[in-house]
Amino acid sequence: MYKPKDCTEELASGHRGLGSLEDPIGQLKAKTTEVIGQDFTIDL
Repeated sequence: MYKPKDCTEELASGHRGLGSLEDPIGQLKAKTTEVIGQDFTIDL
């Protein structure tokens, strides 16, 4: 498991779910924000 800010394009492209997305890092960050909500701030 990686923090979104530590996930590289190389790691994301090798992931079976993220690798098929056009913008895997952006999707990871968006989903993280969606899950934790807007009121909780984390360093993405």
